Amino acid sequence: MLRRLKILTITLVTLGLSGACFGSTPGAEAARAATKALPSVLAGIPPGQEANFGFHDRGEFAGATVGDPYQVITFTLGPGRVLNLVRQRDWRVPVRVHGQARALLTVVEGESGWEAVDFGAAGLARELQHQEEALTGKPTFRHRFILRLYQHWADFLVLSHFELPADDDLAIPLFQAESAVGLAGKTGRHSVAEIGRQVWQRLATTQPEEE
Repeated sequence: MLRRLKILTITLVTLGLSGACFGSTPGAEAARAATKALPSVLAGIPPGQEANFGFHDRGEFAGATVGDPYQVITFTLGPGRVLNLVRQRDWRVPVRVHGQARALLTVVEGESGWEAVDFGAAGLARELQHQEEALTGKPTFRHRFILRLYQHWADFLVLSHFELPADDDLAIPLFQAESAVGLAGKTGRHSVAEIGRQVWQRLATTQPEEE
């Protein structure tokens, strides 16, 4: 069974990461935070438990690097039953060895700086890489997202040229997530708007309308 390593003590205060200071995007800051935290995170894996975190042995730690981060986004139902696509505070940063995704390092930006808060999800890391590599023509996208549908226990990979995905951006189901949102039997790729319609139907019938 693959495990997750909860990290409660790594706060990257000394980086002073801010867009104004470094002229970088939040994604670049997340990747920099993950790079800073990675040695301590790997050292915190108990001896003999490397395989539970996606590694063959501790010798692979020396070659571990971080890849392009994914910002977590989700749908919420606002006043008037309007469906909103919102960013979450956490970023999932793939940790790779020889180009192969092994796990995801979760970093969040808090009031005192960036924090590494979770490590693991080896299966999800591999699935994200597999789905990106399977795209025809290997298109280049500036922004990567995990669309997490908490009420459905489902994740979608969303790739976009925009800081927040557009309605017609591609949403690729991870681990057959389309079944969880009522799209079983349909094509394996959907638009963000299509997923949103399915989520709205579920939320509109289960959540009271806000004043």
